[in-house]
Amino acid sequence: MKLRSSWIFIALCTSCLCVTAQTGFISIDCGGSKGYVDKNGISWDPDGQLSNNVGTIVTVTPPPSAGTTTPLSTIRYFPGDRQNKYCYVFNNHDHGVLKGVTYLIRASFWAGSTLPYATRVPNQTTFQLLVGADVWDEVSIGLPQTGREEIRELYLFASKDTIDICITGQATGSDIPFISSLVLRPLYGNLTSVQSMLNAARNRAFLSKHRINYGAASDSDYIRYQGNDLGDPYDRIWKPDIQGPILTTNKTVATDVYDHPPARVLQTAFEMSDSFNISFPLPLGTSYHFTLYFSEISKEVKKDGQRVFSLQVLNGSSLFGSLVIDLYKLSNNTRNGAYIAYSIFPMYIGSAGPASFVFTKQKGSKFSPIIAGLELFQVFDKDMSLGTDNNEVATLKNITSSYPNLDIWTGDPCLPFEYNWLTCTNNSRPYISTISMNNQGLSGEIPESFKSFKALTRLSLAENKFNGSIPDLSSLVYLETLPNSQFSRRFTCPHNVKS
Repeated sequence: MKLRSSWIFIALCTSCLCVTAQTGFISIDCGGSKGYVDKNGISWDPDGQLSNNVGTIVTVTPPPSAGTTTPLSTIRYFPGDRQNKYCYVFNNHDHGVLKGVTYLIRASFWAGSTLPYATRVPNQTTFQLLVGADVWDEVSIGLPQTGREEIRELYLFASKDTIDICITGQATGSDIPFISSLVLRPLYGNLTSVQSMLNAARNRAFLSKHRINYGAASDSDYIRYQGNDLGDPYDRIWKPDIQGPILTTNKTVATDVYDHPPARVLQTAFEMSDSFNISFPLPLGTSYHFTLYFSEISKEVKKDGQRVFSLQVLNGSSLFGSLVIDLYKLSNNTRNGAYIAYSIFPMYIGSAGPASFVFTKQKGSKFSPIIAGLELFQVFDKDMSLGTDNNEVATLKNITSSYPNLDIWTGDPCLPFEYNWLTCTNNSRPYISTISMNNQGLSGEIPESFKSFKALTRLSLAENKFNGSIPDLSSLVYLETLPNSQFSRRFTCPHNVKS
């Protein structure tokens, strides 16, 4: 049974499905020295190979909530101003990344009381987090950190079989960046958030803004993957809301609704007499997707019509959509079914905010409105960049992989920040236009791959120790400057090259 109202859709389920496996989970402890399994049953791997062992590792005191075996006990930070960005590249061969799959990606940052280096502003560090060829978000952390770690999370559609997660270096004007952990979790395609992202939002990433478990037992009762049917199958982290009045049940609650909420989320609810309003101040001029979770868990409700309430969703001062909900009636006169109400199309919030969810008890209803859980996502503000031309990237990788000094440069070479030793064209999918590898400690033969760049105008390889034959660069029709005057007489050059 499904009901449609304006831009909101409600779906229900009355059976239970347990989704507990961590198949496809990628969990990286940044700065960790060995693999381990944490208290939630999640397997973690150290980041040494992923980071090319660049950066410095420091041990920190984790937050009390994390336990003793946790990725929050170390950080990897990246001093120096040589690189614009430092990237973790996840691929199909090493990590099982699959093109066409949507992933939950979460970066965590926990420095504890202090950082082992100076920052531009005392007791605060700021840098940017990147995904692929786009800026994901700014990370700004006040020190000392207390409570829980700083996290950034998004849903990303993998348009190829690699995913790059980067943090900006000092060369961009950032503070020295650090990171504690990175995780990737594959998501089922039938999640309403994934469907909205792939269809209505045209594959734009979804940034997680709020994920709340209403009626939680305590303000430390965060829910995530647990390795059993009570935790979250996708390792989503649910923040507790302990505001009362609270409804609870120990009965089995159906979770086989599209988004597979954890049973523990559906076993509690916030209940307020007559009406209540849940509001979220949000950045204006952008769009949002929401999913609300419900379950009739009160044993006092014994027939339809006893708990009937309306839900109005406001984007600022305007009505986005509305529903009238009778949970008992929807489930054919049974309790403990799972229900979700979600936005079919992203909800735009213009010059007036906030986003508001208004619950109102209907005339004749004996019991008050309830809500069990909520997710709210911000739609990425532009189409995801496809990045530098694939052939250019492959050509450059062939070159850098030949030299240990250059193999530390990973991620997209042009976007959103160029490697420090090259420049790129302004195309939507850039080409590499200049390369300056001066004084990089390179030796051996000059790679033949240089001749494969499509738009190269300048190539400089001075102050290195190359030997052997010099490749023919006559195919570089835009080349204006030779690599080095000591090689110029040995090149076969196009007519427009300056030696």
